[in-house]
Amino acid sequence: MKFSFLLFIFTLIFLELSVLRFKSALAYRNTVLAESEAVLPLKNDPALYGNGYQILDFGYFKAGTYSKETFRVGDTLNIKSEPICSDEKCDTTYRKASFIRKVGETWYAGIMRVFSRVRSKINDIYIRNLSSPYAELLAGMTLGIKNLPKKFNEDLIKTGVIHVVVVSGFNVSLVISALFPLLLFLGRKASLAVSFLGVLLFVFLVGFEPPIIRAAIMGLIMLYGKYKGREKNVLGVLLLAAFVMIFISPLIIYSLSFILSFLATLGLIALSPLVKKYVKLKFYGLEEDFVSTMSAQIMVWPIISYYFGRISVVSSLVNVLVLWVVPLATVMGFLYMATAFILGVVKFKLALFVVSLVVKIPLVYFSQVVSLFANLSFSQIEFQVTKGFMASYYLVLAVSVLWLIKKKELVLR
Repeated sequence: MKFSFLLFIFTLIFLELSVLRFKSALAYRNTVLAESEAVLPLKNDPALYGNGYQILDFGYFKAGTYSKETFRVGDTLNIKSEPICSDEKCDTTYRKASFIRKVGETWYAGIMRVFSRVRSKINDIYIRNLSSPYAELLAGMTLGIKNLPKKFNEDLIKTGVIHVVVVSGFNVSLVISALFPLLLFLGRKASLAVSFLGVLLFVFLVGFEPPIIRAAIMGLIMLYGKYKGREKNVLGVLLLAAFVMIFISPLIIYSLSFILSFLATLGLIALSPLVKKYVKLKFYGLEEDFVSTMSAQIMVWPIISYYFGRISVVSSLVNVLVLWVVPLATVMGFLYMATAFILGVVKFKLALFVVSLVVKIPLVYFSQVVSLFANLSFSQIEFQVTKGFMASYYLVLAVSVLWLIKKKELVLR
């Protein structure tokens, strides 16, 4: 009884501190967004696009610029910017930079740039040996580098598969699968420790984007559960990961990538059993991809519609057609890093050419399918839901899921 009371008091104090932390962070965010000029650190390497355009991520907002200056993660920048407005609606979190200048560096800049240089070296291997857009696509799948040709990037958005160039759960599971079982000869504790370290190094390598942080936290918790021999509770792990991320960085709840990543994963956990049960579809062995796509789409389409004012009509079909090659291309991409480096060092150009051709096969298939459907006049429609519709939609969805759980027609694991 005494322990329960102390736990209750501790929980109340912890929640109060969390609320105060959020209010403080929110007040500072509002101050930053209200000003036209700020001095802020760059959270990630810039996302590069055609014609020298780059998007800088400051955490509180993202700013686009045609500046010819090279910026890197950890730079402290003095930036003057204004919100991007359309149809009398302004978005303060996406801005246009009118002036930008480096004024210093953060204390962690050196550490981040070591990993940034490694990432750039790997990206250079792709660019030297693979043509565009295949090099950029593979870099996105394996390293999360956003440097896609403008037309291809737009095609990915039109067809609803832009998520494939975001490093997330599959990449983390690859790291864990490669390290934990292979190092068991060192002992379970040593294998666990090395796997933890491997995941952390991978996160540093690809960058601290919300989807990869969520995937890393979930992967490490589930790996520890496996080590302890405990049954998996994927929903509980997802909620714990979200809580940890929000507590560490309260303003992450405003991050669109965090929202989409969380909802898509929640859809896979909560809705996949329902879709599999009620939608009977046979499609050349791609049923699992269909179930995953529909489960995620049900959860995220209102958010996409609200933020972008459009939805992809062909998204579900295109995802089913291309998702099966993404794991294959990703694994081949990781192996290609080492293979291309070794063959390049020994100057075995013919072998490198052949290996590059093999790696391009799934990438060519992927890009051709995307381009085919993106060129259809009906690939997407202009449609924007309201906040009221979103609230009603998710409320009805939540009530429906809870009702099915109560009737024992849905069991969450």
